[in-house]
Formats: sequence, C-alpha cells, structure tokens
Amino acid sequence: RANQIVDLKALMGDPSDNIPGVKGVGSKTAAKLIQEFDSLEKIYEKSYSGAKVKLGCRLYIFEREIYHTQI
Repeated sequence: RANQIVDLKALMGDPSDNIPGVKGVGSKTAAKLIQEFDSLEKIYEKSYSGAKVKLGCRLYIFEREIYHTQI
C-alpha cells in the first residue's frame, strides 16, 4: 500500500530524499516490521514492550525524526 512506502522509507531512510531513518534499520528489517505491524503507529505501540531491547531503544530515540519525515 502507498502509505506503507512512506513508513518503510521513514524506518530505513532515503539519502536521496534526505530522510535519516533509524540507525541500524535497513530495508530487510524495515520491510519485516511493516509486514508484521502494518504501520509506524502500530510498530510504536508494540515496540516498547515486545521488540528486542536494542531495536526498541533505537525506535524510541529516533521517534521524533521518523514522524518528522511524514509531515
């Protein structure tokens, strides 16, 4: 879906569009997260409680930057 492309780019970043993405999250991890949770909002709802600690911390740190790319 089109809205998932935006979420995917927000997670993995896109240098050509100056989107920073989440450190350590590439295309495979981003696609897996989108496939599992369907959207960034759902990823955040679940990530703090269910994700691996390292990934959960990265998502928490970059949350504001990720949402900034969707504006």
